[in-house]
Amino acid sequence: MAILGGLFLVIPEALVGVYSSEAAVVAHALPALAVAGTMMLFDGSQAVLVNALRALGDVWVPMGAQIVSFWLLAAPVAWILAFEAGFGTAGLMGGIYAGVVAATVINGWRFLAVSRRPLVRA
Repeated sequence: MAILGGLFLVIPEALVGVYSSEAAVVAHALPALAVAGTMMLFDGSQAVLVNALRALGDVWVPMGAQIVSFWLLAAPVAWILAFEAGFGTAGLMGGIYAGVVAATVINGWRFLAVSRRPLVRA
């Protein structure tokens, strides 16, 4: 994730150029890639944590964390940043950023709690 995020930050024009050379598309995509590049570590971390918790048999708390992180936090923050604060595409990505950070924190806390328990074979 660090490598991919680094590419988003170092060569965003080349990455956008793979999909479009239209100036309007590039203008909207570059700020979004700047946000996405720094978000990658959190996104990868929350995905690993959710799946590690599922492997430990904990499925309800990670699911609830994802609902809270993305529906109750990320979606409203994205709306506010994009439309109310006027950040546009970067604001939408900022909302997702808030969601992945929240999911990483919640699921990281949960993983610490669950992994301290003794393992029970089923």
